[in-house]
Amino acid sequence: FNHTSTDFAAFKEIVQKNEQAKTLNWYTIKSFPVVRKQNPPYEAWAGFESMPKLNVMNPEVRDYVFSVLDFWNQDAEVAGWRLDVANEVPEPFWREFRTHLKTINPEAWIIGENWTDSSQWLKGDQWDSAMNYPFRGAVLDHIALGKTTATAFSDALMSSYLMYSPQVSANMLNSISTHDVPRFKTLAGNDSMLGNMGLVAL
Repeated sequence: FNHTSTDFAAFKEIVQKNEQAKTLNWYTIKSFPVVRKQNPPYEAWAGFESMPKLNVMNPEVRDYVFSVLDFWNQDAEVAGWRLDVANEVPEPFWREFRTHLKTINPEAWIIGENWTDSSQWLKGDQWDSAMNYPFRGAVLDHIALGKTTATAFSDALMSSYLMYSPQVSANMLNSISTHDVPRFKTLAGNDSMLGNMGLVAL
């Protein structure tokens, strides 16, 4: 819920109607006309013109997002939500998001995507867990790349664990491969011995 496609109906209305669009405040528009191009005239994730950034603090956007939660809980009983680029969304929005979601399903798991220390979002009022990239970094450096000693590896794992309270650390999403990074096995040079080390090298 950080950004949408330029094909999303709310954004297409702005492209078509510019200042007269009812959805004008769903995004942060810098100038008119609104056209998709390099250095776009709207706020976009990482500057990519194909990903206009939502203004989630707009009540209409917030209500739309919450209607998405309601829809999927009713039709699919979604067990959890992985929040893309979650560290770039205002914290007040995640607090409201959590309240709404937990009202629908108190057991729903909220996982934030963040590549560094996620402590500020894991205090019980926003996310339940985060993608633990510091853990991945420690495993990658030692096992796949052979850059660290066993002692340094142990220290890095402990540092990752101690970022959070014990109950949060036990709940982190400890992946070594995701869709955002090269696969662990590729980085390890397709080393078949990884299987013998008890690792799932995806």
